[in-house]
Amino acid sequence: MGVSFYAEERGRAILELEALTEKLESVERVFDMFLHQCPFVIWCKDCTEGDGRMLFISDMYSDVFGVSEADYVGKTDKEVWPETIAALFRSQDMQVINTGEPVYMIEPTPLAREQEWRRCHTYKFPLKNKKGEVVAVGGIAWPDKNVGAI
Repeated sequence: MGVSFYAEERGRAILELEALTEKLESVERVFDMFLHQCPFVIWCKDCTEGDGRMLFISDMYSDVFGVSEADYVGKTDKEVWPETIAALFRSQDMQVINTGEPVYMIEPTPLAREQEWRRCHTYKFPLKNKKGEVVAVGGIAWPDKNVGAI
């Protein structure tokens, strides 16, 4: 087991690392395309710190709510929304976190694009680690096309 053995092992390890890095970058590119092209409002909030900071939002989220990714990612609902809306969103998130179960609701939602409230279908769900602990809350929403402004 001389120097050449370690050099070969190091070379193999570097090649494996490069292959894994390429695969990760590919997955990230696909996920990025998904967020930019999905026709639904999509978001995910971290709950490991206890305050529900936004991890990511889809382009449709930005379009519908009039909130840019730069303005929202890394912030809590309280930092972005009026107090009553932030409290509503947080209570729904806490229901998902505390029960570990998804929540589906049809609710009034402020749509910035239309400057009005519209009934939206919202599905919030827990993202759990291997231990079964809720580490994030994901969400998908879409406006009810059959109902006008409320």
